[in-house]
Amino acid sequence: MEKKRTIKFIAFALAALMLFGVWIAAWATKGFGAFESKTVQTEPGAGGMVLGECEGKGIRLTGAVISKADYAANEVSPLAETAYTITVTPTPADAHDTYAWTSTDNESVRLTPSNGGKTCKVECLKAFGTQITLTCTSESNPDITASLTVDYVKRISSVNVSLSPASVAFGSTETSYTVTATPVWGTGTIQPSNFTVTGGTLSNNLAGLTMTVNKSVPLDSTTTRVYTLRGTEGDFTFTGTTFKLTTPYDAFIVDTELTHGDQVIATNFRLTGARAMNAKTSVVPLAAPGLGAPTVSQLKSAYNNSVLAKAPETTKDGTLTINYTYSYGDVISESKTASTDVEFDVSGLVINATDITLSDDKLIF
Repeated sequence: MEKKRTIKFIAFALAALMLFGVWIAAWATKGFGAFESKTVQTEPGAGGMVLGECEGKGIRLTGAVISKADYAANEVSPLAETAYTITVTPTPADAHDTYAWTSTDNESVRLTPSNGGKTCKVECLKAFGTQITLTCTSESNPDITASLTVDYVKRISSVNVSLSPASVAFGSTETSYTVTATPVWGTGTIQPSNFTVTGGTLSNNLAGLTMTVNKSVPLDSTTTRVYTLRGTEGDFTFTGTTFKLTTPYDAFIVDTELTHGDQVIATNFRLTGARAMNAKTSVVPLAAPGLGAPTVSQLKSAYNNSVLAKAPETTKDGTLTINYTYSYGDVISESKTASTDVEFDVSGLVINATDITLSDDKLIF
């Protein structure tokens, strides 16, 4: 009985040794199995070449982007859109081997191996619309190999902007508008997501508008004082994709200033006068009795009427500019602007007569 047990133990031991030998042989020829690792993107870009995941047997590939500031130091062409350095990590780590590199597209990307192929510089030469595969192979054993995919994230070539209603209508009532922005994508294998309009501006392209109103106020029988209420024009700003407008004054006049000669009486002049003529204030709260300065309503009427007179009824009365962002995961992130010309509809500013009186009720010749 003991002899049979001994024989069984020896047989089991031999089988275990054989399995261990097979495992050692597999490790020596093919490594521990498939490696998977993502490349390291250290500087987000605005589109272009990105490296995918690596899969291989016995070697691992990791990549890091080369910043444009380091192109010269790494002998990267200044014309390259994107560049990476890929590093080979063999198993075992101290293995002495050399590696060959191939690409499925040698026109869009350029490979420059160095240090026996243990590192490889990858330069993107142009946009491409088909995914590229880079393969690294051990020159001593073709079974030891690794590959990774290369994609090209599309850039925005232009953005089509439209406004609804199409014409910007000015008048006494408030009108709501909606901005629609449609990106036009260039060549690539990946289209970024999260295209978002964050807001924008509406600018007035009309020139020669009335920005000031003057008023002479008699102080006594021989002296008069001239007050000037001046408006400062600026772009109308909004957030998101919607905004509302009434008159041109409410849209484009962003600041006012009341002066007498070179003396500033009040800034941000919102009502009809100044509480203290010699005091500089940010908001005019009340009309000072006897001041007689021009009123905001007078400046508003003068400005709106000048817009009415000078609007040429073309599609270039104003410019709508939107701010947008788009992203591809954590890799691509870019903020830009796009613009379109718009027409001003000023028919709502026309004031029609409601009654007519004559200086005389009859004429006698």
